[in-house]
Amino acid sequence: MCLNSFAKRIVKKLLSIYPEWEKFVDITDDGLLEICVPAPKASNAGAMCIFTTANDDLWVRFSHPYMSYSLDDEEEMIYIVNALITDQAFFVVIMNGDEWVSTTLVPYGTKPTIEKGQNLQVSSWHHGNTDMLD
Repeated sequence: MCLNSFAKRIVKKLLSIYPEWEKFVDITDDGLLEICVPAPKASNAGAMCIFTTANDDLWVRFSHPYMSYSLDDEEEMIYIVNALITDQAFFVVIMNGDEWVSTTLVPYGTKPTIEKGQNLQVSSWHHGNTDMLD
């Protein structure tokens, strides 16, 4: 199956910066793109996936539930991917017990404000602990 034109543009841009990721490129039956790069061993991220949708939306996610972030375009994709793989940014999920509240990306050294009863789930590309925000 061939990539649709939007997905072609995305993969071309991504592989121009990270050519070693070509082996992780997957094309779905409907011509969409998914690139899932395994995280380092010490990471709690699982993998980072960059993917397109049928509506030409662009997303980045880690393997854990709720850890997805919508991207505006190729330039933001490169900026966010670089921030994630250099631990300049982290995925943060705010939960209230078992209920999802929100997902965001936060810069290193930033800790989101949470309400009483809420907790943070943090995923880092290189580390498995949550004190990276402190």
